[in-house]
Amino acid sequence: MKIAFYCLGLFCLLLCAPSTFAEDTTPSVNVYGRLHFILANVKDKNTSINTAGHRIGLKGEGKLSNGLGYFYKLETEYSNDNNFGRKDGIGGNSQSASAISGTDLADVKVRHSNVGIKGRKGSVSVGRQGSPMTGTYMANVFEANSGAYLQTPYRIGHSIVFKSKNFSGTKAYLGAVLEGGVSDDTNEQNLNAIILGGSYSTGDFHVDLGFFNADYDLKSPDDVLTLLDDESTNTKTKFSNWSLGMSYSMREIYLGVNLESSSEEVDGAKTNTDVIELAFTYTFETVVYGFGYGSADEGGVKKNRFLMGAYVNLGGNNDWYIETGQYNEDDGRGDNLVTGYRIKF
Repeated sequence: MKIAFYCLGLFCLLLCAPSTFAEDTTPSVNVYGRLHFILANVKDKNTSINTAGHRIGLKGEGKLSNGLGYFYKLETEYSNDNNFGRKDGIGGNSQSASAISGTDLADVKVRHSNVGIKGRKGSVSVGRQGSPMTGTYMANVFEANSGAYLQTPYRIGHSIVFKSKNFSGTKAYLGAVLEGGVSDDTNEQNLNAIILGGSYSTGDFHVDLGFFNADYDLKSPDDVLTLLDDESTNTKTKFSNWSLGMSYSMREIYLGVNLESSSEEVDGAKTNTDVIELAFTYTFETVVYGFGYGSADEGGVKKNRFLMGAYVNLGGNNDWYIETGQYNEDDGRGDNLVTGYRIKF
């Protein structure tokens, strides 16, 4: 792990090396976001209209006085269908009914909050940001049912990431996560992780390979009684994962595949998971038709899902889609039919 930290420090020094001086500029500011609603019918559940993560963000870039570029991004997500509101609900009920309550409080989540600098060698960014390893997830091109078996997170906090420039179609990245631990009288976690990988593109073919390794301690109370005695359990976890993604595009046709293998060891007990995800899309005028297959073997428990959908560009940054996901019994997820509407700005 220390070698990764030294490498990141070296890359930072290379980026910050003196260059031609220029006048510093005020950073640009771009506001962006989306509204996203879905109508979902899931097996053994009632049909519901939900928000699917409304987002709003700020991003921009500029130049430092030494000629280096800098950039930033701050993005939040709002989910306001989470049963917040009056306690009385319908007819004086003691349970909350958010749809008819006087107030719907939003559950606000931070998706991105990072800054970075970029130079001739590449870029270095720090903060909560997208994991560079998600470049391997080339079969994750759908909406509601995508990413069912992904093993690593889409975004990482407490992180620093170096990305190299493109050299003859080849890129590389190296990142670290340093979460020193948070204590709130109920739990304490200390997590360290390293992410590394790269990609190569030639013509319509693209390949991306990544590796993720993390270890962390999770301290939590045994129960209510032992909490009073300051006694707790200490769970030590080690997690490693490699992921390979390949894609090929030929005019209206797109093919994507992702292979993953991970190992999680909790207090000496190890579980291995192997995943394969496949995607095929065909674009006809303003409609993209998609088909997908995914399977996961989690410690001998085999899961799989089939996916089919159509995604329609309505113009003006508006789109509509309909999608179905069919899962086997061992998966635990319900078969579903989902239709959604999005507007982006």
